[in-house]
Amino acid sequence: MTGSISELAAKLIVEGSLDVIAGKPGAQFPMPGGLALSNARRAELGRPPGGGTVFYAIEPGEVAEQKGVFVDFQDSATTIWFNGPDSKHALAIVEKAIKNAYPKIKQQSDKPHATEKGTRHRSYDVMLNKERAVVLDVAYPASGAAKERFVVRIAAFAKPEKKQN
Repeated sequence: MTGSISELAAKLIVEGSLDVIAGKPGAQFPMPGGLALSNARRAELGRPPGGGTVFYAIEPGEVAEQKGVFVDFQDSATTIWFNGPDSKHALAIVEKAIKNAYPKIKQQSDKPHATEKGTRHRSYDVMLNKERAVVLDVAYPASGAAKERFVVRIAAFAKPEKKQN
């Protein structure tokens, strides 16, 4: 895979997670090219039991945490994250990619993260199509923060059918 880590994260979010939830033909997630992590490695990363985690390297064969993007599947939620300096640029890149693919996006909030100092939290509602929507929660470095981590949590929802009288 080429490009920046932020671009890789944007691709995994849009072409992987959102396109699959939207039911786009040909979309698949996890996407090819990832390395499935063991349960022991998942535990080291702080992931709860019962899910699955895949690592996508920015360059083939790379395994360093700051050289790729993690994707964790847990129940109906997907968490996509990476660490490193590129996290400071990720919000703009990811937001642009989502808006290009799914223009019915509405930012709900942007505030200091409740539990992580130096981190901000932004929440979006994204209408994928007439039947499906997602909530995206994004944690990103605050301006001037030392912490270099970008996290997106995606929760999918089926839109309720409207009753006709």
